[in-house]
Amino acid sequence: MEKDKIKLLTTKLYTEKYELVTSFDFKDISHIRHKKNRDIKEELNPKYIYKYFNNEKHNLESLAKNYFYLSHPKDFNDPFDCLNNLPYSKLSSDVNSMGVCCFSQIRNISPMWGNYANNYKGFCLKIDTEKLKNKNRNIFFSKVIYEKNIQNLINFESLNKIKDELKKSNDFSDKDKRHILEVVKFFYRTSIKYKNWSYEKEYRFISPSIINNERNLKFNINCIEEIYIGYKMKLEKPEFYRKLTNILKGKYKHVKIFIVKPDTVDLKLNFLPIKQ
Repeated sequence: MEKDKIKLLTTKLYTEKYELVTSFDFKDISHIRHKKNRDIKEELNPKYIYKYFNNEKHNLESLAKNYFYLSHPKDFNDPFDCLNNLPYSKLSSDVNSMGVCCFSQIRNISPMWGNYANNYKGFCLKIDTEKLKNKNRNIFFSKVIYEKNIQNLINFESLNKIKDELKKSNDFSDKDKRHILEVVKFFYRTSIKYKNWSYEKEYRFISPSIINNERNLKFNINCIEEIYIGYKMKLEKPEFYRKLTNILKGKYKHVKIFIVKPDTVDLKLNFLPIKQ
């Protein structure tokens, strides 16, 4: 294994750039390094990400007090997410101290609105990624990788490949090897999901250690550029709709507002602008 590949991997893992954690297979990594820099940057650091919300009351508080919640991985709907049920001896990072906030690169596919916005009764925010990252320099930003074979994920096949490669390498001290492996283990645990979830095109902000149960990921309101409101909200959840629009009028006057509604003829989602 070439020393510069490992060095590039580990240095980027500890920065917001995070350019090479797109696979835990070094052949893939070396291939990715030859992609155009612009393509890599867009894939791993998209200009915009999207956050979906259902119509529960605490999501109004989140918007009013400008924070996103860093969830505990045990609350995720994928039982394999963050490898919650696997032995700690395999992965040293303690899932109990983690906080994870999930985003998507897409706004316009119906399953996301069904699963994460209460079937068009919730809302979605368009977020400037760099502005959100600049507010949270001590928290990792990660692209989720999707594993085709669930057994590979459970059996740590990709992780074991890296361990074997490190053992063979004469380019690093034992201390450096341990450091590399701990970093990779962390991202293996927090940023790999089964392929069935790939439609979500997920990105995450990850805090490896929550202190004093502080799970709020703060944001400046100028990182929010647009809000998309499910078309069912106003009719079926009128009180929630009223409170949401009042928050927007009072605090987010710069934000463009759209109503999202499926087009059953063209089979797409329409984003209909409305005035503040």
